Amino acid sequence: MSNLWTWLGKPAASPGVSLEKDDFCAIRKEMDRQPKCRGCRRIEALIRYCDSHPAQESRSRPVCFHNSYHELDFCAARCSTCRLIRRGFLLNQATIAQLEELGARTLQVPVWATMETGRLQVSLQRAEESFFPLNKQVKLSLDLSDDVEVRALPTLVLDDRVCAEIQGWARDCENHPQCGNLNWSRKNPTRLIRILSDTYIQIVDARHIDFVQYAALSYCWGSSQIADTSTVKANIAKRERPFPITDLRKTIQDAIALVRRIGLHFIWVDSTCIIQDSKEDWENEAMLMAEVYSNAYFTLCSVLAEHADTALIRPRDAWAYPTELCNLASRRLSIVSLTLEELKQLAAYSTRAWTLQEERLSPRILYWTPQQMYWSCATRTATESSPSQRKRLTIGEAPDTTQAFLQASFEGINLHLYWKDIVEDYTKRSLTNTEDRFPALSGLAAKYQFGGNIYLAGLWQQTIAEDLAWRVEISVPQNRLEERARDIPSWSWASLPTCTPIKMSRNWQASGFFCFVESRSQMQDPAVVREIEREPPKDIALTNIRKGAQVTAITVSARMRPLLRPGYEKRSWSDIASRTGFDEKFSFESVVDRHIYCLEPSLSQVLVYESQRREVIYQLDYLMDDKQLSSRIGDLQCLELGAQCILLVEECEGEVSANGKGSYKRVGISISSIRPDFFNDAATKTCHLL
Repeated sequence: MSNLWTWLGKPAASPGVSLEKDDFCAIRKEMDRQPKCRGCRRIEALIRYCDSHPAQESRSRPVCFHNSYHELDFCAARCSTCRLIRRGFLLNQATIAQLEELGARTLQVPVWATMETGRLQVSLQRAEESFFPLNKQVKLSLDLSDDVEVRALPTLVLDDRVCAEIQGWARDCENHPQCGNLNWSRKNPTRLIRILSDTYIQIVDARHIDFVQYAALSYCWGSSQIADTSTVKANIAKRERPFPITDLRKTIQDAIALVRRIGLHFIWVDSTCIIQDSKEDWENEAMLMAEVYSNAYFTLCSVLAEHADTALIRPRDAWAYPTELCNLASRRLSIVSLTLEELKQLAAYSTRAWTLQEERLSPRILYWTPQQMYWSCATRTATESSPSQRKRLTIGEAPDTTQAFLQASFEGINLHLYWKDIVEDYTKRSLTNTEDRFPALSGLAAKYQFGGNIYLAGLWQQTIAEDLAWRVEISVPQNRLEERARDIPSWSWASLPTCTPIKMSRNWQASGFFCFVESRSQMQDPAVVREIEREPPKDIALTNIRKGAQVTAITVSARMRPLLRPGYEKRSWSDIASRTGFDEKFSFESVVDRHIYCLEPSLSQVLVYESQRREVIYQLDYLMDDKQLSSRIGDLQCLELGAQCILLVEECEGEVSANGKGSYKRVGISISSIRPDFFNDAATKTCHLL
């Protein structure tokens, strides 16, 4: 039987072995009159080989067809297949920085093709790599029919056709009842930027003018200093008169230029519309974020910029060559583009904590990526390059997770489930100022609040037991202990260092023995009390969220018992654990009639086994070595949260009452199933969680 390399007419190659440029870039016109380079003829041979050997097609061996992306880019000027693959790579770059990395001559990584489950996959891959990110690969479908839609886009983002497309999306959304239902109110932000011309703008007090259509910008500030371009006490009066747009950072300048071309005259930008060196103004405006983004005509999300000095208006090189049909091996090739969610996950935009609520609170969003625009509202999604992907949905459906939270809030369906998703996403993200942990989530919390539910430092009173059952994906290492938020209670996930991913509880089973008693704040901000007294009822939710962020302790009633009782023996984890692949099994045959406990130090997990009873495994929030755990394990208590969940707590002294009796701090959570009789002999206690 012939092998793949016979079909290719070349000796076998492997990742890391390259051929000369002339071997790949020689162009020849085939019978279909389509010019193909020698490299793409190797891909054609790969497709024909897999057609003839279907049993081997699930994933073929990789075939090198260009020595680098730079060589592919050079060949695209004459080879239509290379042109299509080049476009696929460019479309998969989420940021300007990724584009620059892709085009760098120093990136000499071979380009490989494989066939996988009926699709052609092209990747930039070094010899030692077994995994490569989404922006280093392109997937192409192979169609037998000619019914493949091809659309050419303008290379300039301010082209009349691009602006008309965006205007069409926005006007169409004005006729979507469910999208209008997701607005917060019909109030302007405190301040807006009025766009006077291509070169001049001014800040206006928008509280006393009729409601206007405005865009809200969501972007990454970056690490560079912003003092020279932000609005501060010293320049606010000057900026209330016309001033040059060039006084702002480049990302903001370009966002204003696009908004003006679309036909809007107002835009909201945080660094310009909030007085950055005024604590009072910042706190007041931070609490209004839900209104700002929910009331915007649309939110402009700058996905492509990693910092605010990035120019957004630049050529869209994916469309530099004419768009044409492309054939290989009697198949029509078309790019299988990354989804918007996949593209966002590649961008720094999705790592910033503030952008989560800016995006999730927006009923209408325009995403600016390097090669095209995307639109998302509660009724439809759209992208410039694939109009066939547009989908009009029925009332109550959401195209993706972006507007799903807003719709759940409006419908009152599965809202707590979406809150859990938000918290899991939020804990992965970074904050420049760690004091913003609660402000950066306050708009979403205000939108979530309903039916008298009380906010408790990132958790909710009506679901407090379930909300307490979060766990860290990986225990926080010792070198990050100082990053803890010491003013936030240990039972709140917000007390963890930023960028600490957690998992919320799923499939919750309540316990009839757990009861919430009360919450308390050790230091109540007098300004909050005064604000509650004067706040009109329609805005009371925002103030209540601010008040809830100051909660430092809760009192609960639940069954409790010690983690260890007298006579427990310490054993090594390896004595009872064995691993087969990813599965870990435990055998207690040698200790079946004993009480033991073990520590897995690398994962900071504790296993407790009681004679002839199923073991319980606990995940500690912070890494502890053997010495640390041994000194503290005798003080640890098990508190019953749910039928299948135990909160691991440690008794502390002098934090609430003079003698510290009944005061505990969180240490960890159970991650294995619990025996129904685990708390049978345990007393119900009232305790303070700090």
